[in-house]
Amino acid sequence: MAAHRILAVGCHFFYAQAPLFLSFETTFLAYIFAYKPTKKPMTQNSKEQVQYGSAIVMLLAGIALSVAGFIAPPYGEISNSVLYFFAQTLLYSGSVFGLTIYFDGRIRDALNKLEKKENPKK
Repeated sequence: MAAHRILAVGCHFFYAQAPLFLSFETTFLAYIFAYKPTKKPMTQNSKEQVQYGSAIVMLLAGIALSVAGFIAPPYGEISNSVLYFFAQTLLYSGSVFGLTIYFDGRIRDALNKLEKKENPKK
């Protein structure tokens, strides 16, 4: 059975209908890709909340691990892996906050230019 035929069967694809050569993984992936969610799609507001929330959690995790690195023996020394993790959390948080601010500004500028073209001052 070809992969596109497996996906076309949709959510009604069960092991009883599957040929013996299909593994659990193939059946599971066919079910996932054929799944049609019934919930509303993610809005822009909820997407931004997830981005900001994950950035804040990453920052807090980086700070907590850095503090734990200071108070764990040997005292006052931080492992290179802790510093690397903290740097990664700063990069992630900076990219989430910085890109959002940058693109919001670019969109605002583009809308202002469009508005000026539609309504030129006389």
